[in-house]
Amino acid sequence: MGLAVSVRRNLPLVGATVLLCIGLTVLYLVVVPPTFVATGRILLQPSEPRVASNAQANRSGRETAAMEAESQVHLLTSRAVLDRVIAAENLDTNPLFGAKPRGILSRILGFGRVDDPQALALRELERSISVGRLQNSFVMTVGVRSENRELAVRLADAIMTNYIAEEAKARAGTAGRAGTSAERRLGELRARVRDAEERVERYRRDHGIVTTGGQPLLEQQIAQLSTELSESNAKTEQLKSTLAQIQRVQSGASDLDALPEALRTGTIETLRSRLALSRQNVANVDATLGPRHPQRRVVDAEVNEARQLVDQELANIVTATTSELERARTVAASARMRLSGLESDLAKYNDAAVGLRELTREVDADRAIYESVLARSRELNEEGRLEEEPARIISKATRPLDPVGPPPLLLLAAALLLGLGLGSALAWLRDQLRAGARS
Repeated sequence: MGLAVSVRRNLPLVGATVLLCIGLTVLYLVVVPPTFVATGRILLQPSEPRVASNAQANRSGRETAAMEAESQVHLLTSRAVLDRVIAAENLDTNPLFGAKPRGILSRILGFGRVDDPQALALRELERSISVGRLQNSFVMTVGVRSENRELAVRLADAIMTNYIAEEAKARAGTAGRAGTSAERRLGELRARVRDAEERVERYRRDHGIVTTGGQPLLEQQIAQLSTELSESNAKTEQLKSTLAQIQRVQSGASDLDALPEALRTGTIETLRSRLALSRQNVANVDATLGPRHPQRRVVDAEVNEARQLVDQELANIVTATTSELERARTVAASARMRLSGLESDLAKYNDAAVGLRELTREVDADRAIYESVLARSRELNEEGRLEEEPARIISKATRPLDPVGPPPLLLLAAALLLGLGLGSALAWLRDQLRAGARS
């Protein structure tokens, strides 16, 4: 038996089924209010990586930023944010979210628990929120579903606004705790550096370590005495050489021209010229008057007088040079003795310097740590002053025009088709049952 025949034979059944489906659909449209979804968008401000020296660091920074963005999805719907929204919009007293009035039967019979309005509002708000992240971006979409269009808009905007406020508060608290910790750490490090410096100075005093111009005073004294000793030795050798030359002149082994140039000036030069002139006069007398002439005795007397004056001057120079030589030897001996004493002190100083260098290294290490923490503290303070908002709203929620779900006409058309299909199936099944009963 064909389906069309069954439908015509059971047309009232098919019609009743169609009317039932349409009636149920109309009842649904009347009883269930339409819901609206308001959607806004918020742009996150990810924290920048401090170091990105190579491709691996950049890739790690991107992965960290992506994980941070995913975590913000949960922060947008966190209890801290939603509690602020509930308080701002008074959702605990709103019938759509908070405590709902009990039915007449519940009031008469006295059963039916009364839930906490705050908990109800939180549960309904969590069910009404949808948060997502646009692919490969830091843009978050915040949607709120409600029967009231204006309320949906207000809630979406309130969630974004309170999320920014809560995140800024959390970051400020983190920065404040970090700053306090850094200040406390700075105080400890400052005291440690001061104690280390005091230990160094105390060690210097106890071991007599004195520095001037960045160099130990003992080393400077040794260098100065070494220079003084070298100069004294050089002067001693020079005076000994000068004295030997003068003595050769005195003995006649050398003439006055062999004297050092420094001595062939002043008186000795005048006397040398006088002696040379007297000898020239002797030669002239011998050449003109003869060696037996009475004038020869006169010029010989002049030569002897000049020679005596030269010898006397040479003797004076020898005496002065000998005295100066003795003084130079005395100075050299004194410098040598003092240098020997300082060199013995230097051995003790070197032993003490080992401990001093160890203490100095500790001071340098503590100071380096202190300066590093100080720089970090200043950086935190600067970041606190220049801190950007954790996010910004790039698109506020707008008033939705159409409710969520298919339009009523589409639902009625679907109910009509469903009724026809179901009614036809029931008609065919009814005929099949009748045919089986007759047979």
